Amino acid sequence: MRTCRPALLTALRMSVSFDTPPPPPLPAPSPIADRPAASSSRANRLLSRGSSFLGVYQTVPELSDQEETRRAARGFWQHNYSSPLACLSCTIGLGAICRFALFGGTYGVAFVIQFFILSLLVGMPLMTLHMTMGQYIGSGIVDMWRISPIFKGIGLAAVLAELILGVYTVVPISWMLVYLRDSFVSSYDRYKWAACPGNCSVGYAELVTYTVPQYFNQRVLQRNMSGTGLPEVGYLGFEISFNLAVTWILVYLSLGRGLRSYGKVVYAIVLLAMVSFFTVCIQLLSWTEGLNEFFTDKVLFDNVFWSTVPWVVAARETFMIWGLHGAALMAVTSHNKFNHNLRRDTTLVAFVTLVVLFLSALFGYACLHALRVGDIGYIIGSSSFETEQRSRFLIAPGIGSSHSGGTPPEVKHYTNLVSGVIIKLSAASEEGTVWSSGYQVHRLATELFPSLLAVVGGSGISSFWALVFYLALLLFGVGQQLAIWRAVVEAVISVCPAKMRSWELTTTFIVCVTGFGLSLPLMTEIGIHIIYFLDYCVGCLWWLVVIYVLELFAVFYIRGTPFASTQVVTILIANNGCMTNWAGPFLSFVWHVLMPMALLVLSVVSFRTGGFDAIFTWEESSGYGYWGLWVRQLGSMLMMFPILLVPIVGLVQAIRFVRSGEGDLYDRVQSLYRPEYNEAMLGRVTAEEEEEHTVQRTRTRYTDPPPKYTPPPSYSTATGARLAKMLRQSMRRSMRAVRQLAAPAERAEEGAAARASSAAERGVPSDPPPSYASLLMEQMPAPLRRSLRRFGSSIRRPAAERAPPPPPAAPPAVLTEEGYPRRPPAPPLGHQRSFSLGLLRQLPADSVPPVSRSLPRDLTPEQVREVLRTGRLSLPESAAPRQLTPDEVRQVLRGGTTRGLPRPASRAESLIDATLEEETTDA
Repeated sequence: MRTCRPALLTALRMSVSFDTPPPPPLPAPSPIADRPAASSSRANRLLSRGSSFLGVYQTVPELSDQEETRRAARGFWQHNYSSPLACLSCTIGLGAICRFALFGGTYGVAFVIQFFILSLLVGMPLMTLHMTMGQYIGSGIVDMWRISPIFKGIGLAAVLAELILGVYTVVPISWMLVYLRDSFVSSYDRYKWAACPGNCSVGYAELVTYTVPQYFNQRVLQRNMSGTGLPEVGYLGFEISFNLAVTWILVYLSLGRGLRSYGKVVYAIVLLAMVSFFTVCIQLLSWTEGLNEFFTDKVLFDNVFWSTVPWVVAARETFMIWGLHGAALMAVTSHNKFNHNLRRDTTLVAFVTLVVLFLSALFGYACLHALRVGDIGYIIGSSSFETEQRSRFLIAPGIGSSHSGGTPPEVKHYTNLVSGVIIKLSAASEEGTVWSSGYQVHRLATELFPSLLAVVGGSGISSFWALVFYLALLLFGVGQQLAIWRAVVEAVISVCPAKMRSWELTTTFIVCVTGFGLSLPLMTEIGIHIIYFLDYCVGCLWWLVVIYVLELFAVFYIRGTPFASTQVVTILIANNGCMTNWAGPFLSFVWHVLMPMALLVLSVVSFRTGGFDAIFTWEESSGYGYWGLWVRQLGSMLMMFPILLVPIVGLVQAIRFVRSGEGDLYDRVQSLYRPEYNEAMLGRVTAEEEEEHTVQRTRTRYTDPPPKYTPPPSYSTATGARLAKMLRQSMRRSMRAVRQLAAPAERAEEGAAARASSAAERGVPSDPPPSYASLLMEQMPAPLRRSLRRFGSSIRRPAAERAPPPPPAAPPAVLTEEGYPRRPPAPPLGHQRSFSLGLLRQLPADSVPPVSRSLPRDLTPEQVREVLRTGRLSLPESAAPRQLTPDEVRQVLRGGTTRGLPRPASRAESLIDATLEEETTDA
């Protein structure tokens, strides 16, 4: 049926337009558009027909030679699945799995449904936006702004966010190495985080509540928890510093040779991480009993699904999963070839991400369920990292009264950050100085799973599964670090790509050393405090969401063609498949309308409900007690600086372009915010194309395609156009004649010579156009033309040849009730009457002597025709024929009678007479 549609449409067009001449031949293609068929085979198969939902989508443009050379210099992925695996490392990381496991285990399946709905509407379109823009533009988040240089500050702000995220999210990877090492060692079927450090006088049930947080603080972080008050800097922990150095060496070795090394390493890291995580999840889920309550707990579902706090948490989690590392996604897909199958990559990334997150939610629920319904029946409370007492989160039965936590999950307030989660009482009023933040890093890896292993022991869960679990988390964390720092390296190289591309190995080394130096202070005793501070300032998300909103407006609303949403989305749609009718219109609508509104709402809600306004309170006696005044001021600047970076860079770019740009001021401003691109070839307009005018400019937006055949203008349309042209020329000639009369003779002669020469150059005839009267006379029928000429010659005779007529006598008039003379209906005179009236109104009023006698009261139609034909009126034998005055002729033409001359004129006639008098006076 699909193959019959073109034939049917062709037949319908032929049946409708069978009487029209054949269409004109198509113009020859531009020499610039003549490209080899091999390079455009993919583009020719892409979308070329219109969508039935939102309108016509344009054909995917080809690449110019200059653009192909630039992309080839940046490099392409050498393996087919390197790009989707690198994108998976952007969406799935150590923090994402730990956060989703905690919320899935706490809120149940309702949270998963909330996250899936928001991901379908906003999250996955946001991820698709960065992936398609990276491949379509072929640039990272910084160098992509060659399409609109004034907004380069948006790219710098996004890279700054990635840099800060990479500095403090690499630290927990060194912690995972400690847990991975200690997973091998167990004594008496107990792990190291369940062993008593000294003489223990408490039972094993209560012992676990102490040993798990104590192991994390003293063994992993190497903190001295005996002190009170404000923490000191202390010393570097050798073990975690060494683990951090190993992590950075791994990052450098993976990124040192660019895409050649990264494209191979990502296979091993991502695939091994997913296989390990799937294996340990299946093992733990098969071991856990009562897992069906995750789907069947209706009370928990109603409390969560219809509550506001879980929806806010799900919205923040949606942005963190799909959009937090948008700059890294663009850096990954910018190395795809222009005809790469991006639809397959986006589908694969979205599906695998949802599966991994769903398994992590089940994994978290299994851990919490095993701790709650086990032999001991622990209560999961809230914890905070500041002191050893506040870091306890497990409450054994009978000892929960002395603990600060221990509240059920429905009265808790969760705020998810990037590396950790803040858990507070929703009804708690924080007035004055607060010494507990409720923050803890990676609760799944540092609290829930170690507690489960400690309670069950080595006999319940083998140490092999602990090893596989921490290995999976380690690999997920390393994979995300590779994506983050690859984006940072690309941003540094984009400063001067022609020179720094050959120094990529050195640039990567410098970036890795800088990152290691910036993350080294986080290995001290106050390192966890610095992590919380950075996670609070960056993980608040409200300013990063604003950056992405500015990116949407800059690309789609200001830059536009050829980078509009209807053109960017064509990368995903090929072969007129099933996605053509829904995916393209849906994504265009979301990118233009739904996503900016949703992101703005998320920014406002996150700022208000997360309590992030507390850092802007610069009072000593309020707020978080561990942050002094200067720390809050630094945090405020850290939140505001990326947003202020956008106008600052825009101002610098404006000054630079206005001072040293090419062309006039308009061209410089145009190149500042919307430089011209070749829409057909997707490349900058070159000087040769500018001179030859062979490219379609971006100043004109795409419109609907023109019809295949446009009929020629009709005879009446062509005649009207000719008359209008002649009238315009006559008017111009008349105005020039008036100016010549007012100017001196010499200037008139010079002007005439100049006009004659210019007319000869343009091919305009030198003969002046006819007057208006001559033009109208040519359009009249021959009999009427002869009658008017005789009438004009008779009334234009000299006054000496005309006999003075007798004075007129007022004929008796029959008046109406209003006092006006009654007049019979006008005879049908046709178009002759209108042309005669137009000619007679051009006669001067003093061309006819005074009237000597009056006309009869009524004129018959024969007498009216005689007046029009001869300009004279034959009276009875008692009176001789006489000339008619212009007023009498006008009255005859208007009403067919001269009864009661003069009579009150109508409003239209008064306007006509006033206009004629003004024209006569001007002439």
